[in-house]
Amino acid sequence: MTSEHSETKLYVGYGATHSPMEFRDKVEELREKLRSEYRLLDFFGMVGGTASQVFETDILQCVPSSDLVVIICDYPSFGAGWEMTHAVDIGKPTLALANVASNVSRLVLGAAEHMPNFAFETYTDLLVDAPRLIDGFTARPSLSRPPSRLL
Repeated sequence: MTSEHSETKLYVGYGATHSPMEFRDKVEELREKLRSEYRLLDFFGMVGGTASQVFETDILQCVPSSDLVVIICDYPSFGAGWEMTHAVDIGKPTLALANVASNVSRLVLGAAEHMPNFAFETYTDLLVDAPRLIDGFTARPSLSRPPSRLL
């Protein structure tokens, strides 16, 4: 790794359980592409480990130790939603991405107005647009502010 982000620990989550294999393959292709620019944190995925180990790895290890969390919101996912919420709550810079044709909850769409460490962006081509959006997000000066707390 020789990029300016080579020491940045990146966690990429997405809804794998109910998404088609074609989408999962595309996300894995993106993850491999990002691996050349960032220190990508890995998770169990759809196989391997117990449910408890998946929770420990994703929520207790990967999200807290990351420098940046990216959640791809093309398909509904309780797990990805939990990761995204936890990341925002503990102050991690968090970027949610979704294809322009995806239906995304208005709660997610409105979160950036209240959470300074969170942004939502759309893409048309995951492999082309996501790296550019991630690089742009890391350059935002507002990410140095602590997150606001909702009461």
